[in-house]
Amino acid sequence: MRALWFGMAMALALGGCTTYVIDSNPQGLRASVNNVEAGLTPCRYTVWSDWRYPLEVTVAPPSNRQLQDYANAHRVDIHETIRSPQTKVLTPRSPSGTVFFEFVTSEFDADARR
Repeated sequence: MRALWFGMAMALALGGCTTYVIDSNPQGLRASVNNVEAGLTPCRYTVWSDWRYPLEVTVAPPSNRQLQDYANAHRVDIHETIRSPQTKVLTPRSPSGTVFFEFVTSEFDADARR
């Protein structure tokens, strides 16, 4: 009987929420929602279906070290980046899914330049 009640409670709870994945290029950047830290990208953020106010999702720009790690891992030379925080606003009508922030705007294959 407890399992039945638990299952019903979970179905009701999960049915009334929207989940967003906050992701970035490069990953591992600090993300916040309405000025409250949400975690490092990629991270999940869930809101209940009755939310009425916009959500301001902000991701901090990568440090020089994070950019160098990204370049080394992907074997690229980074040509252009965005060096300021990026913000996107979600409304109750925004569909669930991935909210993506692009900080590396231009890169070249490191092997092709040698």
